Amino acid sequence: MEIMAFRVSGERREAIRCRGRQNFKARFGRDEMLQLPGVAKVFEPSGILDPAWGKIDALNTDAVPTPLAAQPSEYLLETYGDRSWGAIGSVTLRGWQTRHNLAILAEWEAQAPTAEFNGPDSFLDRIAFFFPSSEDTPLGTMGSEEHPATIWSWRSDKKLERLVAKGPGTITSVDNAGLYAEGMNIDGRWRVQISGTKPDGPMLFSVALWKGAAADRGGLKSFVPDWIAIPPYSR
Repeated sequence: MEIMAFRVSGERREAIRCRGRQNFKARFGRDEMLQLPGVAKVFEPSGILDPAWGKIDALNTDAVPTPLAAQPSEYLLETYGDRSWGAIGSVTLRGWQTRHNLAILAEWEAQAPTAEFNGPDSFLDRIAFFFPSSEDTPLGTMGSEEHPATIWSWRSDKKLERLVAKGPGTITSVDNAGLYAEGMNIDGRWRVQISGTKPDGPMLFSVALWKGAAADRGGLKSFVPDWIAIPPYSR
C-alpha cells in the first residue's frame, strides 16, 4: 500500500440556472438533480480513515474537461486549441453534516500523483468544491458579479483555501478560518476530505479536479457539469 498523507487546517460559457423539475429535466435530460449521499450526526468524522465514512453510500459521477471557450486567458485559447486536458473522468463523493458544518469526502484515480513542484513545467493535483450564493449563480462561468460563488480548494502540497469567484479569472482568496482538509493518495487514488461551516446560499455544490501530471492548472481542469444537491439537515 502506497500512502502520501497531508493534513492541514486553518464547459461552455453558459449559466446553469434550474429552479424546478421541469427546467432541470430540460437542461440535464433527467427528472432529478444529483444527490449527495450522507448522514446527519452531532459529530463529524475524525478524518479520511474514519470507519464511519465506509457506512455511507457513495455518489459516482462523471467529470468532463472545461470547454476551451470558457478559458479566460487568450494564451490558453491560442496554445491549447489542439491539446487535451481534464483527464480525470469521474469522482466518488460522500457527505456528512452536523447542524452547522458540512464535510465532503472525494475519491478519484491518480496513479501518478503530483504533490510538489519540480520546475516551471510541473503542476499539482487539486480538488475544489464550488458553492453557489443564490439560485442564479452560474456554474458554467464560476459565478458572476451579482451572484458569486464560494470555493473550498485543496491542493496536494497541503495548501487549503477559501475563495470567492465572480466569473472567469476573478478568483480571490478570503479568510479560511474554520476550514479543514486532509488528503492521502492510497494505492493510486486520492482520498480527500474538506469540511467547514456550511456556506450561505442554496444547498448545492459542484466539483472541479486537476491532474498535475497532465499539466492541468487554472481553467484547464475537469469538472462535474451538474449541480449536486445536499440533503437538508435532519436528525
